[in-house]
Amino acid sequence: MSRFGVCSLSTIDKKVKGNVPINTEKAKKTVWNQFTTFCTEREYTLSAETSEAQLANIMKDYAYNMKKMDGEDYKEGTIKTMWNQTAKSLQEKYLNDFDIKINPFSDAAFKTARGARDAKRKALQSIPEKRRASAAALEEKIGMQ
Repeated sequence: MSRFGVCSLSTIDKKVKGNVPINTEKAKKTVWNQFTTFCTEREYTLSAETSEAQLANIMKDYAYNMKKMDGEDYKEGTIKTMWNQTAKSLQEKYLNDFDIKINPFSDAAFKTARGARDAKRKALQSIPEKRRASAAALEEKIGMQ
């Protein structure tokens, strides 16, 4: 008898996929659908011919201009979560569909896209209903000094 298991890679893949919560999968699909709708409305194309600089500009535009269905801004924490999820999905798409490696989290080409995300979050932090509770508590603490 072998000390090691005998599970095939396909069995392991099924177990890994089954380990992801359904809500996580739904959220991922929702964010990706919103991003692709945004790209369609702006007439952006996500293809193998789209350069890294063009992808960075798309992500920059999306970071600063993403809105809810009713046109309202998201809360500042949601902006970061959605941008990060979109970046992960874009990274996966380009690797799986086109065998192109991009990293929106560290590539220099995406620096302005990350900056746009951060600038939007900072702008939203000045609106009490759009910032995190911890940001509000921090403001109160600073105001007491």
